[in-house]
Amino acid sequence: MQLFPYLVIFFLFLLQALRPVDTTCVQQSNCVCKNDDGGGIVNLTEIASKQQNQRAPFKSEKDVKGSIFYYNPCYSFTEPDLRMPYQVCTPRDNVAVCQNDGYELYNVGQQNSVTFSGSSSDNSVEVAYSTPSDVYGNLKKTIIKLKCDESIHPGTLASSGEYPIDQYNLIFTSKCCCSNACGTVVNRSSSGSGLSVGSILL
Repeated sequence: MQLFPYLVIFFLFLLQALRPVDTTCVQQSNCVCKNDDGGGIVNLTEIASKQQNQRAPFKSEKDVKGSIFYYNPCYSFTEPDLRMPYQVCTPRDNVAVCQNDGYELYNVGQQNSVTFSGSSSDNSVEVAYSTPSDVYGNLKKTIIKLKCDESIHPGTLASSGEYPIDQYNLIFTSKCCCSNACGTVVNRSSSGSGLSVGSILL
């Protein structure tokens, strides 16, 4: 009986040691995150378009509200709106995600606001973009779930709805959303965030 308490303590330590270690994909630039355990890297640089005077490389189908979304990781782009004299989805606006609700275009995420969360170990990485509050105090935000699929390259974009209000939820599916699938070199973005060109993640 005297051994029983020691056995309990031993098994508790064993269970603690066998628990999966929670990891976070820490942002390295506005294109790259790296797990804080030194493991997997998600790098979107390869599939981003550097042609900022052109339209975004990724476009969603219409969602249930009739909105279409345009996305380019890493670099801004130009989505012209011939109906409006003032353009809102341009490099000047540092656009990362643009929404067309069928009536107007809206910048719903700027490149320099990007943050990463989740872990590349279990393919749960998300990127979040936002815009400054407007005159009414409203702030738009876009959450993009990075879905790993090694059979899809460069990628597809889909909308999963607006919830809560002014938060747009998208799913970006690509081989480059998989851990260590698209290189480990960090390229500097057009917004100036991140590391210098050619920096290597160790």
